[in-house]
Amino acid sequence: MKRVRTEQIQMAVSCYLKRRQYVDSEGPLKQGLRLCQTAEEMAANLTVQSESGGANVVSAAPCLAEPQQYEVQFGRLRNFLTDSDSQHSHEVMPLLYPLFVYLHLNMVQHGLKSTVDSFYSRFHGMFLQNASQKDIIEQLQTTMTIQDILSNFKLRAFLDNKYVIRLQEDSYNYLLRYLQSDNNNALCKVLTLHIHLDVQPAKRTDYQLYASGSSSRNESNGLEPADMPTSILQNEAALDLLQDSIKRVRDGPPSLTTICFYAFYNTEQLLNTAEISPDSKLLAAGFDNSCVKLWSLRSRKLKSEPHLVDVSRIRLACDVLDEEEEEDDNVGTEMKILRGHCGPVYSTRFLSDSSGLLSCSEDMSIRYWDLGSFTNTVLYQGHAYPVWDLDISPCSLYFASGSHDRTARLWSFDRTYPLRIYAGHLADVDCVKFHPNSNYFATGSTDKTVRLWSTQQGSSVRLFTGHRGPVLALAFSPNAGVGFLTVSSVITMSAPFFLGKVIDAIYTNPSEDFTSSLTSLCALLSGLFLCGAAANAIRVYLMQTAGQRIVKQLRQDLFSSILKQEVAFFDKTSTGELINRLSSDTALLGRSVTENLSDGLRAGAQASVGVGMMVFVSPKLAMFVLSIVPPLVILGMAYSKYLRKVTRMTQDSLAEATQLAEDRIGNIRTVRAFGQEMNEMKKYANKVGYVLQLAKKEALASACFFGATGLSGNLFVLSVLYKGGLLMSSAQVTVGELSSFLMYAFWVGVSIRGMSSFFSELTKGLGAGGRLWELLERKPELPFNAGVVLDEDHFRGALEFRKIHFAYPARPEVSVFQDFSLSIPAGSVMAVVGPSGSGKSTIVSLLLRLYDPISGAITVDGFDIRQLNPLWFRTKIGTVSQEPILFSCSIAENIAYGAENPSAVTAEEIQRVAEVANAANFIRDFPKGYDTVVGEKGVLLSGGQKQRIAIARALLKNPKILLLDEATSALDAENEYQVQEALDRLMEGRTVLIIAHRLSTIQNADSVAVLDQGRIIECGKREELLANPDGLFRKLMKKQAFLQNSETFSLNLKSQKKNALTEYL
Repeated sequence: MKRVRTEQIQMAVSCYLKRRQYVDSEGPLKQGLRLCQTAEEMAANLTVQSESGGANVVSAAPCLAEPQQYEVQFGRLRNFLTDSDSQHSHEVMPLLYPLFVYLHLNMVQHGLKSTVDSFYSRFHGMFLQNASQKDIIEQLQTTMTIQDILSNFKLRAFLDNKYVIRLQEDSYNYLLRYLQSDNNNALCKVLTLHIHLDVQPAKRTDYQLYASGSSSRNESNGLEPADMPTSILQNEAALDLLQDSIKRVRDGPPSLTTICFYAFYNTEQLLNTAEISPDSKLLAAGFDNSCVKLWSLRSRKLKSEPHLVDVSRIRLACDVLDEEEEEDDNVGTEMKILRGHCGPVYSTRFLSDSSGLLSCSEDMSIRYWDLGSFTNTVLYQGHAYPVWDLDISPCSLYFASGSHDRTARLWSFDRTYPLRIYAGHLADVDCVKFHPNSNYFATGSTDKTVRLWSTQQGSSVRLFTGHRGPVLALAFSPNAGVGFLTVSSVITMSAPFFLGKVIDAIYTNPSEDFTSSLTSLCALLSGLFLCGAAANAIRVYLMQTAGQRIVKQLRQDLFSSILKQEVAFFDKTSTGELINRLSSDTALLGRSVTENLSDGLRAGAQASVGVGMMVFVSPKLAMFVLSIVPPLVILGMAYSKYLRKVTRMTQDSLAEATQLAEDRIGNIRTVRAFGQEMNEMKKYANKVGYVLQLAKKEALASACFFGATGLSGNLFVLSVLYKGGLLMSSAQVTVGELSSFLMYAFWVGVSIRGMSSFFSELTKGLGAGGRLWELLERKPELPFNAGVVLDEDHFRGALEFRKIHFAYPARPEVSVFQDFSLSIPAGSVMAVVGPSGSGKSTIVSLLLRLYDPISGAITVDGFDIRQLNPLWFRTKIGTVSQEPILFSCSIAENIAYGAENPSAVTAEEIQRVAEVANAANFIRDFPKGYDTVVGEKGVLLSGGQKQRIAIARALLKNPKILLLDEATSALDAENEYQVQEALDRLMEGRTVLIIAHRLSTIQNADSVAVLDQGRIIECGKREELLANPDGLFRKLMKKQAFLQNSETFSLNLKSQKKNALTEYL
């Protein structure tokens, strides 16, 4: 066995070996029936599984009972509960729903189709009345294979997580007696694996259920916890390690070790979380026995005081601290127990002033504890499942929570219901962390993703992927650049103060120690300036590198988002606009978040410190000169609004100009052939002329704004001189103070001008950023990489189109297909012919799932392609089109592009497929051979050469399905013969769909389908269709034969004339 999660396994096993008391302490849940396996049994069944990416997980894999027993035993339990009118039967009844789902899924996993059908039809009706259960029950009807389960994230999550059922102890004993009375081994095994029974000790009222805690509670499913070792409380390093290393070990995500949960569950109460208060005086810990323990880390008494929380508008829970205190004579620590939760406590958080504590639990609630009175004063409810984690915003106005229900919730302290609900994760929300500015918070999930949410918008701002396992902890990295920015700004702005002291020393100290004091001040200033210069240099480096990393990630995310969009998006969006966003917009935003942001923050910090120092030096003078600030703020707001609008218009216009240039340069041969160079120059001049007009408007607004800010800076300094002179004349300020104030006024003026420039560039960046966010946050209408992957060994490639109706999204009013149906058996060759514009090439687009039909279905081996993973499905399809597109790289790279991993393709494989595609001869004639660069879109190659390279690319892919879209229609006779020979080799043993005009192309087809006006009007053998005198296929072939005969006659006539002329000469 591999060493997997060593620390958790060792912890569980050592705990089991140390205590050896788990049999006596298992409680009613383990006794008699033994619904949960012991640690010894779990260790015996422990297996190691390897996940993709090299990540290893530990899971328990006990053998299930015979699935054939499920229907009989479930039916007996259903009858037992429904036939009884006792209160215990009503309390146990909710157990039937999860039990039915798990039994159904287990039978599907065992491949018992007939048993599944019988089981579902017999029992599913009893759950359809419940709206919350109906969705899952209806999905089970179409769940017949393991692939169906894997493709349905709801059912997959149902299997990955245990279903929690809470029962009173007397109701549990009622269930236990029934299960012991007959052979119910199958039900017991499913209960063991999939359902967690949380047994409550006694019957309680609703009020007690949600707000109890005044009496001590003896857990029926575990031992009382051992005291926390005193040595840990004395060691600060150990406390830090404790807080960083505590991990939840529970029956939740499959990547957590089940053995650890049961080992702790059977021997002692698990410590789930620990939190040290901001003032470092208290330590709070949450345990599995539903309590929160509070320790004093200093020698002080935890005495209850009257709480000061206003509870007039909120629900009072009245959960009282258990009057149990433990003192340690050595360190003077003391422990208090906060009771009130009805399940394990998974997370605790102190308020910033240490006056209160929040805790969340498996009982689906969050509680606020007043640490003045040690009482639970507020109960927050809203989650429908256990709450795993919570965090308080730095501003202490909100807190957020994450739950087993896959949602996060935002709460306000003065409301007992959530302000916002955030949905988007596909599995448990395991951890929550607020951003330092309180405007965002991040959540980590078992679905291996991290999401950043906005507290204002209530939506997901960013999605971060890349983890290979559940995300269990989050932290925002500190910004060292801001720290050095603060240091450099403070040092820079302290210089005028000390210079003022130097001036005062010069004017007021003509004594003997004048030289020494002046030397000391100058030495101090020199040291400060040196530190400030170093901090400023580090600040510039850190801020600019951080900004470039942001731009790099932004460009990667933007390019990734573009590639994931559906083809209909590109039909409506020009290439030039996308390139402009990827280059120009990101560059503009990059400048805003690099040097402009760095300089702007420095100017803002200097202005703030400068104003503060001005108030410190002379409050009267400061109040007089700062009266100029409010008008500047109003002007800046108006300027920002206008500039953002103009910037967005400018970027849109620039995108149009870029699109025009890209389109005309890419088709320069057409422009040159029709002599349209001058017209295109005029069009481009008009486009950039409009951009210039917008730039002039922007320049006018900037000129007014900068002129106003520059004037305000000068008036700022002038007002200092005027008012300062009056105060100096009345001896209210000294010469040194006025000098310091004047220098501060100068720095503030310079900073205001710097902030103006920063504000202008930032507004431009935000205008460009708005265009980027639209594209980044756009969700493709078709899935990119999600769906079922079929078994490779059984994939045959049989295709069928069933009553397809389709119109292109860019032209929804024009119908392409109406009731289009076509069947292509696996391994056969089907040719589709028809007049131009009948929709032949659209068949290829639909089969590649570039578009989805409006109605109808396309199936492969009986599976609707909308259920399949598009990325996987396209790897099984090879395409050769009329105009093959080659990339501007070498021939070898273009051929290798067809492989699943192009970088792993060897030169021998490339040469082999080139030989089969009749391309090796002309490739060897090139001076650089396979390293020859083909130019943009393969412009340096002929049509036949491009086709043969495209065939080689398809051969390397080795597809099961081959699509030939008029692959030889644009070739001459010689090239057509060579390409057709290569195609014949490519078609061997594959399902082939040929879109063709020429008779020579369809000679090898097993069947021919004739398409006209969006329908198949003829289909059969080529000879049978030609035998129909009124058929469209015969007419098309006759017309083509006439054209071919005409071409042959014309060539013969030219040859005869040429021979006659030769004889005459």
